[in-house]
Amino acid sequence: MIIPDFATSLLKEPSRPVNTPVWVQFQDEDVRDLAFAIASPDILGSWPSGYYPQRQIHLGLSVPWHHWFSCYKDRLAQLDANPAPLKAHLASLKSHRLGLRFESLLVFWLNDRDYHPFKLIAHNIQVHMHGVTRGEIDFLIQNQESNAIEHWEVALKFYLGEWDFSPEHWYGIERKDTLARKLTRSVTHQFEYTEALGYPIDVRRLILKGRLFYPMNQTSQVPAWVSAEHLWGYWGHVLPELNAQAMTGTGRVWRKASRAEWLTRRPVDTHSVDPWSTERQGLWLCDGIYPGRLMLRGV
Repeated sequence: MIIPDFATSLLKEPSRPVNTPVWVQFQDEDVRDLAFAIASPDILGSWPSGYYPQRQIHLGLSVPWHHWFSCYKDRLAQLDANPAPLKAHLASLKSHRLGLRFESLLVFWLNDRDYHPFKLIAHNIQVHMHGVTRGEIDFLIQNQESNAIEHWEVALKFYLGEWDFSPEHWYGIERKDTLARKLTRSVTHQFEYTEALGYPIDVRRLILKGRLFYPMNQTSQVPAWVSAEHLWGYWGHVLPELNAQAMTGTGRVWRKASRAEWLTRRPVDTHSVDPWSTERQGLWLCDGIYPGRLMLRGV
């Protein structure tokens, strides 16, 4: 993730490397989002204490996401030159919800069978018992290397951290949408099924991607259960005036971000940007997106 230099100096701990994300190399917006869906890392590196599942639920895939991106990179370049197949696939979406877009991008990748060992059996499977819908399975997968039937639950989340960074203090779009709530639902409800569509489920996986936002000037360590590669940003309440002026001097200003940019950056005409005043109060982010409240992005 690219962040302004001043943000790095203000955040004392935790220190994290700043790398240019691989998806920025692609020109088409949908192709960039597809690259993000594949290459972006999981948020969780392990289960937080108190949220261990009673049955085994794997976090992410058994092979790192950057491997699957490498396998798919040439195909992404082809799509960047001719994105029509991807755009036709996304045109079937009847909702602008980012979570559904994220799932649809993964469906497109899974259906490109020459680049991975996963066979998509079904997506969004309604589970019924005695005529009553009990829930839904996001993905039913056959891993053709192991021949295992895998149940994947997939989520795209943007959490803002407060207090002691325990799971109950990472907040999503609404205050009730916490990481703790997501984990509890995962371990107690989403993976309770032993079979689907006549297939016995051998492996269960939680794929949780997105971004964590840390308070500016935070001196606490990153939680031990967070993936070392996770995407991150900052949040605060007042733009630093001096540094904001320095940014505008180099062509970087703060602007309100569009919903479409919560996955990847969109090109903007800097001459038409309405910059936010350094006096404006509210939630603000360093080169990142947080759903709701005040959303700002550097350009």
